Amino acid sequence: MLQRFQSIILGLIIVFLFIGHFVIANAKPFLFISMISIAFLSFVTLLSFKKRKRQIALCKIGIVLCLLISVGLMLWPGNFLQHQQKTSFENYLFLVIVFLFLLAAYFIKKDDNLVKGADRLR
Repeated sequence: MLQRFQSIILGLIIVFLFIGHFVIANAKPFLFISMISIAFLSFVTLLSFKKRKRQIALCKIGIVLCLLISVGLMLWPGNFLQHQQKTSFENYLFLVIVFLFLLAAYFIKKDDNLVKGADRLR
């Protein structure tokens, strides 16, 4: 359901991505497309609340995508050729989103165990 804690966390991911998009107005096209795709993934995860296994799988996909994007931003050709490891707002944003996806997956798993425990009592 939409009032569960993991739904609030997935909604926070969407809000952080849209706020991050407006903060980074001169973003690279790659960054803009990745932010929109992760926001869409989070929205699909939020709406598939009846299928908890799918939600956990989508959270894992979101974690992998965010980590790949974060590493890609650190090794962007402009940063890599200057021999500087610049950490920017985008890296921190994607790392926070990874943490939020982990929290959401934890609470989805906890909710799934609760439902399975209730089914055993019947």
